[in-house]
Amino acid sequence: MKKLRHYNKGLAVVLSVFGSSEPSAIQQYTQLYEEIKKDLPAESELRLAISSRTVLKNLEKQGNYHYTLVEQLAFLDRLGYRKIIVVSVNLFPTEEHEYLLQIVDAFRKTISCAEYEVTMPVFTKASRINNYLTSLNEQFRSEESSQNVVYIAHGNKNLNSSGSQIYSYVRDYLKLLNPRNFFYTVEGCFTYRKEFLLQEIERENHYSKQEDDVLLVPLLLVAGNHYKNDIQEIKTELNEKFDNVKIPESYSDNGDFSLLKLQEIRDYFKEEIQQSIKKITS
Repeated sequence: MKKLRHYNKGLAVVLSVFGSSEPSAIQQYTQLYEEIKKDLPAESELRLAISSRTVLKNLEKQGNYHYTLVEQLAFLDRLGYRKIIVVSVNLFPTEEHEYLLQIVDAFRKTISCAEYEVTMPVFTKASRINNYLTSLNEQFRSEESSQNVVYIAHGNKNLNSSGSQIYSYVRDYLKLLNPRNFFYTVEGCFTYRKEFLLQEIERENHYSKQEDDVLLVPLLLVAGNHYKNDIQEIKTELNEKFDNVKIPESYSDNGDFSLLKLQEIRDYFKEEIQQSIKKITS
């Protein structure tokens, strides 16, 4: 009973991101942080956790210090917060999300007496995935001239990990929306290879009008290191074959395109938090 007396503070929310040391990505996380903060109860605590050790070290070199999810949860437990919501700021419910669940489970079972709720990544429920992909497809095909639209996600190395089947679902659904939608990843399942894409485009050219322009869409949460390196490298490689290879700019803001710049994606995380607040405070 004396231990329970320690937990005398109310609600805390932790945004758990993989992270990026790119200033544009940090700016996007900050925007999400500020929007969420406005919607939280006045007495609640909001924190940011970064899981990538490489990113943390790179940020520290810039004099920008952050903490891992373990460190943030330990600190909140030390302060005595009774109810903690961990927000999985991810697109796919794969290894990064699974690692988050393991950390929270450890605190819940052996470390802390607090109550925990965890939100789900964006691409989890079929109806949500369908709506987001349909919206993206309509947007690109109404505002861009390119017919061949190539989506590039991060990917997942281990096919036996939870959530890996989502990549197959996304690939198939994009094809249903338009046969000239193509889906690849930076690593893991459906890893991008130039010859694979050329085969797919050639096959579609055989059945319909020949189209040799390409719109390269980063299906990434933020415009970070993968955008700066992998996406640009793919664009350079495709420029050797196609005369017109474009990467879309953000339609809602200046600069590079990324999903977290879309208001509907930020709203998703805010809605997940509000639902978790109802659960944890009921």
